[in-house]
Amino acid sequence: MELNSMLSNKGLDLRFVDITYKVNNWTDTFKIEKKTILKGVSGAFYQGQLCAIIGCSGSGKSSLLNVISGYKTSGYSGMIFINDKPQELESFHKQSCYIMQEDQLHKQLTVREAIEFASKLKCLTLSLNTSKLKMIDLILENLNLLKIQHTATLNLSGGERRKLSIALELVHNPSIMFFDEPTSGLDSLSANQVLATLRELANTGRNIICTIHQASASQLKIFDILYVLTPSGQCIYHGLTSNLLDYLAVQGLRCPLYHNTADYIIEISLGEYGDQAEKLVKYIDNGKSTEWLKITCQKHLVKEDQLIDVNINDEYKNTQFTNHLIQLVILSHRSTVKTLREKFITTRLMVHIIVSAVYGWVYFGVGINASFIHDNLMLLFFSLLFIMYTASSSMIINFPLEIPILSKEHFNQWYSLSSYYLSFTIVDLPIQVLCTFLYCVVLYYFTGQPLEWPRFGLYTLMMLMVGLLSQTIGMLMGILFNDLRFSTILTSFLLMPWMMFGGIFIKISDTPEIFRWLFDISFMKHAMEGIVHCVYGLDRPRLYCPKIYCYSSSPSNILKDLDMPVNKYWFNFFAVTAIYLLLKVFTYLVLKKKLKIH
Repeated sequence: MELNSMLSNKGLDLRFVDITYKVNNWTDTFKIEKKTILKGVSGAFYQGQLCAIIGCSGSGKSSLLNVISGYKTSGYSGMIFINDKPQELESFHKQSCYIMQEDQLHKQLTVREAIEFASKLKCLTLSLNTSKLKMIDLILENLNLLKIQHTATLNLSGGERRKLSIALELVHNPSIMFFDEPTSGLDSLSANQVLATLRELANTGRNIICTIHQASASQLKIFDILYVLTPSGQCIYHGLTSNLLDYLAVQGLRCPLYHNTADYIIEISLGEYGDQAEKLVKYIDNGKSTEWLKITCQKHLVKEDQLIDVNINDEYKNTQFTNHLIQLVILSHRSTVKTLREKFITTRLMVHIIVSAVYGWVYFGVGINASFIHDNLMLLFFSLLFIMYTASSSMIINFPLEIPILSKEHFNQWYSLSSYYLSFTIVDLPIQVLCTFLYCVVLYYFTGQPLEWPRFGLYTLMMLMVGLLSQTIGMLMGILFNDLRFSTILTSFLLMPWMMFGGIFIKISDTPEIFRWLFDISFMKHAMEGIVHCVYGLDRPRLYCPKIYCYSSSPSNILKDLDMPVNKYWFNFFAVTAIYLLLKVFTYLVLKKKLKIH
């Protein structure tokens, strides 16, 4: 196959000098020491070339790729040049893409939907014109994805998923593409197909750079440039793949007959043939030498003047606000499609309906009987707890699954983080509203709470706000901890103290003065105070009591006993809302920081 001229690209040359990369490492004595991953390596990769970085495990292949692609922006020293000019990350990211080892795709979308959403996001348009649709068809056809364009991503094979990852980035026509071990996890046939695709992409003028963990002899021949790293993070070969055997022969090293050349050079780097690695590092000058790249260098020196000014695709120039708005609409549409196809939404709805029905059965009619005041208060409190824990759990389970995809798409400049964060919140809001409403309708009616629309509306509103706040807490825990076990336990640990200071288990007047300020910042106390006034406040008449005398038949007595005599519903509501908004902003900042570190 040959890619159409519509997919041709001018390409970019990339050169790096004296790259040293270190990471913090804990020692056995609990001290932090710097571990060197890359030690002063240099090299160059050129447009129209398929370049491979190889080496044994732990040699720093992925680290080097992360540094030169801009995925790592700190912790390293050295210089990176694009077309002999210092790398400017903002403009470079618009012309490049990074396809990671794990295919981070939306499983609920079909191949066609995934690439159309990608095209809309990258071109900042709500609808695709004829030329863009033609481009999508062309990409799908050339990557052999056209026949399965209506297949859900969940049902794709490993090779097809890898090709779809490539297709999603091609819609923006990047000049340079980075691949982290594109053949890992694939069978030999799928791996060969992926490498053939990379070969065709390089033929269109792009600079294709990838790390390869293990390459067969036939696969090695597909690459133009080979860059070999040692376990110490140094370069022992940087040159044309076709020159590798001659390079080794000059050093007196001859690859045994029928032995894979890639395996042989890696064995040399591991010291299996004596101390040859250090000699090769010196000979190639840790990657600076261009002796074995002469043909490539001469080829590209002719084009150097043509590559000074790089055109960035600014076909859709809009104001920043308009761009964010368009991204918000597209992301909301995509999230809605995904959400409606998930079984999780049905599970959430059914759980709320079933639990409210069980509560309604067990606590049937307690709300109108003054002799069951304590039971009714417990019902209201545990109903609030149910909404709190189900809302937080939904985010703990759901949001961490989004982070790897978000990390890839955000790094590759698909959209701004604020647009994604807002769209995720907007799409989940109707679901949480529906779950809370259904729960409150069933519970409120069957447990005999006062059937007045204002009371029911205020009760549901407070329950909804607690649910949204709890969702934010769950999202925050999901962002901070990758392990579901940690996030679940720590969320419970975080929520438990506010239950204690909710105003039901212990009254404010019975609490030592040193702890009373905790009631003022407890969202559970504000929520319960608002709910209690919805049920027993607002001038509710005396409750029915089958006994001769019931102290609790007067709603005002109930409120006084709870140390909540004054109706402060709207103050409580805005207090919970303020805590929610502060947590929402804080969660956004934590997510932004995590993506930057990640």
